[in-house]
Amino acid sequence: MCFSTRSQDATDDALAEALLDGSPDALGALVCRYGARFYPLALRFAPDAAAARALVVAVFETMMRELPLLGPQVAFIPWLWRLAADELLRSERAAPPVTTPFDRGLWSLEPRDRIALLLREGGELERSAIAWILEEPVAAVAERLHRARLQLCPLVATLEAPRLERLQPQSSPEIPRSSHAP
Repeated sequence: MCFSTRSQDATDDALAEALLDGSPDALGALVCRYGARFYPLALRFAPDAAAARALVVAVFETMMRELPLLGPQVAFIPWLWRLAADELLRSERAAPPVTTPFDRGLWSLEPRDRIALLLREGGELERSAIAWILEEPVAAVAERLHRARLQLCPLVATLEAPRLERLQPQSSPEIPRSSHAP
């Protein structure tokens, strides 16, 4: 466990308030809760693990810098996801981590389509949250997700084909006929 029980039980908004009051436990709790969720997304944008960690650190540095400016009408966690998405989109200048066919397919997507897909599938966020994060209408996010999935669909099918072939029996076993059959 990387933070105190009191911090573990605190709501995200309470942790944000405690962070504004200077609590190092609050920062640790938020890093533990959300760093682990941001890191797999960062791996899809960074050229290596060290660069992915640096992206996650940059998200929390930005959070620390901008949190005092956050108004009470803005929900903390969607705002934090927006910071993460912005940081990932800014990292586009880095060399793509194309190591697998899926990564090649992912990198062939338009950057905002890729981030929408990763937020939905990796971050498990609803379309409305992604729309707020990307500052787009929900319908535009739905289009982005549809377009990304259509583009990746043939790739996923080719990746799944060898697995499906292994599951198919190589030949049907002969069923012996009974000598007592009429």
